[in-house]
Amino acid sequence: RGMSCTRALLHTPQRATPRALDVHRRISFVRTRVRVRATPTPTPTPPDADACALASPWRFEGTKRLYGAERFAALERAHVLVIGLGGVGSWAVEALARSGIGALTLADLDDVCETNVNRQVAALTSTVGMSKAHVLAKRVRDINPDCDVRIVEDFVQGWNVEAIVERGEGARRAAADDADEDEDVSGAWRRPDYVLDAIDKERDKAAIVAYCVHARVPLCVTGGAGGLDSLQDVRADDLSSTTFNRLASMTRKTLRKDYNFPKDTEGPTFPGGKKSAAKKARKSSKWGVKCVYAPENQNVFKTAGTKGRGGIGCDGVGGSAVFVTGAIGFKAASEIALDLMQEKTSSSSNYGPATTGWRSRVWPSTATVAVDGSSNTVEGIPHDIVSSTNVTETDELIDSNETAKGLEPSKRDASQPTSANLAAAAKLDAEEIFDAHCHWHLDGDQKVVRELCARLAGACMTTTRPGDWNDALAIREGDQPVNVPVALGVHPWWAHLEKESKDAWMTRLRDAVTSVPSCVVGEIGLDKVAVPPDADADYENQLDCFARQFALATELKKPVVVHCVKATGDMQRMFREAPDLPPRIYMHSFGGSSEFLRQLTTMKKYGDRFYFGFSSVINLRSPKTQDIIRTTPDDRLLLESDLCDPMRAEYELRIMLAFIADVKGWSVNDAARITRENANRFYGE
Repeated sequence: RGMSCTRALLHTPQRATPRALDVHRRISFVRTRVRVRATPTPTPTPPDADACALASPWRFEGTKRLYGAERFAALERAHVLVIGLGGVGSWAVEALARSGIGALTLADLDDVCETNVNRQVAALTSTVGMSKAHVLAKRVRDINPDCDVRIVEDFVQGWNVEAIVERGEGARRAAADDADEDEDVSGAWRRPDYVLDAIDKERDKAAIVAYCVHARVPLCVTGGAGGLDSLQDVRADDLSSTTFNRLASMTRKTLRKDYNFPKDTEGPTFPGGKKSAAKKARKSSKWGVKCVYAPENQNVFKTAGTKGRGGIGCDGVGGSAVFVTGAIGFKAASEIALDLMQEKTSSSSNYGPATTGWRSRVWPSTATVAVDGSSNTVEGIPHDIVSSTNVTETDELIDSNETAKGLEPSKRDASQPTSANLAAAAKLDAEEIFDAHCHWHLDGDQKVVRELCARLAGACMTTTRPGDWNDALAIREGDQPVNVPVALGVHPWWAHLEKESKDAWMTRLRDAVTSVPSCVVGEIGLDKVAVPPDADADYENQLDCFARQFALATELKKPVVVHCVKATGDMQRMFREAPDLPPRIYMHSFGGSSEFLRQLTTMKKYGDRFYFGFSSVINLRSPKTQDIIRTTPDDRLLLESDLCDPMRAEYELRIMLAFIADVKGWSVNDAARITRENANRFYGE
């Protein structure tokens, strides 16, 4: 007792001189090696569970020595929720697990992609295609079997952040064996002592920040890492005063615009911006939200590579380096661990939502709209979604005193439907809604997809490449077949993967479109923004793939579903130069200008063939969506979710439906009827 590990192992005399001690150690070590080699190999025996248990306390002995037993005990008691398991979040999980955190909840719906290998700890050749949450949960258990590790396989957003943070909705204890079922542990949920937000979408990031600030849950957010080519400096500042980081800047703007966060902060401006005299005179007011980030003005190579926007997607937009993402993740883990050990987190006086001051106003009340005046459930929508769909969801709603009647849409925030129409949309029967464009077949659970299709008035399964054509067609089959239209085609994002086999898949496409009822061509198109992650950008190939498929739709007189991003000039030229056009053309999640829309709808002979779809996940990000919807002819307006996840689709459809009703001055019922009739007309034979 009290001996060092080395002395105890070698039984070295306490009174030996330093030189004699060193010699004795080396001699003993050599003799030990000789004796071991001379001893016959014993018969293998099963591992001793007690011996393994005895080894467990040594895992974090170095951490205990560094911080002391009392501070380490604080880490063992802590529960940390990590949202986003990518290039930053995965390394933070690694550091937190190796620091002895007692409970970790890992939230992400994404799978490991081959393009993740350059920056994410979970990405290996053996894990490509596997759930990031599952892979990291298994790794954490291997690091520390005593850690209570749980997973939430979902994207955390405005509509579900409260349910996940407060009730652990969807939390499961990942099965140790891949063949076993995960264990539902949401009933035994403990509110996290700290939340780490490592996602790269400013809208969702803002919702997480707003809720945690309102609920007084300690939070650390990370800035963008895309486009940073070297590790110069990693900072930890209050989110209100970060500098030279686009993701942090956009999140801050969203919080001030949509969540009533105070503007009286004295943060430096972004490069090129000038600080006004009024801003210089303001007193600093911190938000209490720690942000770990690297400045984006320190790149070594000023012109090489792709420019990042903070995010790093699988489509290759924004390059990345592991020493940048890893360093940010480690720094975030360090800030969290130190705060936990210094007890800068929850206390009895700070537990629960803020009731006074600006923090009490950044997240709405928990009142819900009832269908019959007493119940807070809506047929076809989960309870938690109903609660957030009505007057509780700040990511989508505005002040509850506003009403749709008599409201000038241009005077409101473009991304926020009125609560009156949202309440009406929540009550609407699902059978009134037609989703004109979705990718639910990619989710994998055909039973869930069929059930949703059967509830709705209709939905079009829109494919992206030959590999998922059969999955979409399979939705129409099975024990309970559903009659939904299907769009078959090659998306511009994946055109580079189908370049060498164009003739083969074009033949297959022709056969399928002519033989399958209610089958159209799509999703096809042009995209100058997306860059292939594993190949050079090949826009000429996109043009060729689009031209072939568009010509086929024209020849067969089949409707076509079109994707267009930053390519309106080429798209319009092809439309005008074509000798003929398909009978109906659907510009999905239309993000072009009102002028481009007018040019299409006023084309001689063909103007009445163009339809325009709008989705909440894409179009409500843009302030110009109001004017575009207002310009869209009533009989050519379509409603879509544009989602792979069927569990979120109905919620997003109702949000967009309420917004359309606002802009057009319709009732929600009329908006549903008109968009449904338009969809039936578009997909009709």
